[in-house]
Amino acid sequence: MKTLFTSVITVFLFLFLSVSSTQAGQLKYRVEGLDNDLEQNVRLFLESLPDIEARHYQSSRKKIIDTTHKALQALGYYQPDIQEQLKGDTLSLNMSSGNPVLLRDVSIQLLGDARQSKAFKRLLSQTTLKKGAVLNQGKYEALKGRLNSLSLTLGFFDAHVIRHTIKVYPEQQAADIDLILDSGVRYRVGDIQFGKMPDSIKKLIEKLIRFKPGSRYRLTKLNNLNRDLAATGYFKSISIEPLRDQSHNHHIPIKIDVTLNTDHELETGVGFSTNEGIRLSLSWDRPLINDSGHSMSSELFASKPRIQLTGNYKIPYGNPLLEFYNLQLGYQYKEQEDTRSNLTTASVHQWKKQLHGWDRDFFFRIQQEGFRQGQERGNSFLTIPGVSLTRRKANSTLEPSQGYLLMGKLEGAHKYLGSDQEFIKAWGRAKWLTTLNKRHRLLLRGEQGAIAISDITQLPPSIRFFTGGDQSIRGYDFESIAPKNSAGKLVGGQYLTVFSTEYNYQFIKKWWAAAFIDHGTSTNDYSDSWKTGVGLGLRWVTPFGAVRADVAFAVSDKGSPWRLHFTMGPEL
Repeated sequence: MKTLFTSVITVFLFLFLSVSSTQAGQLKYRVEGLDNDLEQNVRLFLESLPDIEARHYQSSRKKIIDTTHKALQALGYYQPDIQEQLKGDTLSLNMSSGNPVLLRDVSIQLLGDARQSKAFKRLLSQTTLKKGAVLNQGKYEALKGRLNSLSLTLGFFDAHVIRHTIKVYPEQQAADIDLILDSGVRYRVGDIQFGKMPDSIKKLIEKLIRFKPGSRYRLTKLNNLNRDLAATGYFKSISIEPLRDQSHNHHIPIKIDVTLNTDHELETGVGFSTNEGIRLSLSWDRPLINDSGHSMSSELFASKPRIQLTGNYKIPYGNPLLEFYNLQLGYQYKEQEDTRSNLTTASVHQWKKQLHGWDRDFFFRIQQEGFRQGQERGNSFLTIPGVSLTRRKANSTLEPSQGYLLMGKLEGAHKYLGSDQEFIKAWGRAKWLTTLNKRHRLLLRGEQGAIAISDITQLPPSIRFFTGGDQSIRGYDFESIAPKNSAGKLVGGQYLTVFSTEYNYQFIKKWWAAAFIDHGTSTNDYSDSWKTGVGLGLRWVTPFGAVRADVAFAVSDKGSPWRLHFTMGPEL
């Protein structure tokens, strides 16, 4: 028994020492004498080799040197000078790359319908595989991959490379490329096929399809349709599949299959705004009520100065994302500065989005408002027709570098429609963003409003103009800027004017420093003093939108008091 135990211990010690010896003797590489790109490529190639023990270096030497040559040849260097030195378990490779092989004759040809494609022409014009450039086999393989990928994206399903050669002449330090892609015929969209679903749902989906059978196939068309179907909220799952095996006469059928989403959706939220403090929200949605695409939503919103309850019923009359009626009911209690208001509304909206680049909303609103504004008390009943327009253009949603936003609203009331008062109100806002040298960004904002009425005190607070806060003039409390009465209480203004200039500097990726000045007023005759806020801030671009933190000073007020502003959302 003792002999057996001694034998087992001996075996374990032998295995342990063998493993330790192997780990300690594993060959390591030190690469010297090359610039960064060449050195990195050599390291990557050497790391792809299986583990080699230092004591087996001689038997593996040819493989190591061949691998080093391949790493250099991939970047166009065919005549390097390599010096090897083994010390312990470290192999030093000191080398000179020598002169590179340059491209002498580059022939890249397109056959088939791709010859008329702007996308293919643009891809070939952007390649760096030009006469006189250093041969880079990685870029050559990448170009072949992009040609194949573009072929599938644009519907050249029969495309194939009929010739692809690189001839290298190391002694002449020259290389020739010959690449020919035969794209064949570009396929077109065939019949639209649907999975098992009611005919009414098929008709609803057809309103969202922005391409027609017979149009040129493009993968982005299917991706955009998938995005639009998802945006409606009508469906739990979506499948859009080109049926390549059923193609006929270079037309490829598209099959659409969906699973309906008839569930109730409940969502709660907690947020914070320097305008309103802590905000709580509760929403309930029915994304799809019937086969006609009707949907319903409601939301309860609560903060210290405001409680709001809204309900929406949406009825598509065309594309559900772009053309729909919206029936709304709402109640709002607001106590802000010198304003206390109980507002009940009912409205109908006709939306037409992307009309020549504009989103248009024709609306008719009925509102009943009991209020106290400063020392005034009153009740108001108004029937208000109007229209709003919005146009937004930006090169990115999360982090735009160029773009603009235009918004405008025109509304009014008349006693012939049953209103207590008559007025016309016009309001507009514009933002413009540009970026210089990638790191310097300029954001300009302007806002203007006017109400045509003889006495602004005849209108409820919800119609009058107030300004101040993180979306208008920073450094001041939310809606704290407006004309005041003899008792120093806010009355609200007949006119509104605000300007803002903001400069951003990107000091780290996704992080911007900001400096800004806001200037404006709410007034009845422009005799009131204008208010100015200046400050500094930070912008952090997250996957959910830009987070903005600003320290702003109310320089028009005595002592220039300061406020901290937090906001989140897109710049445009």
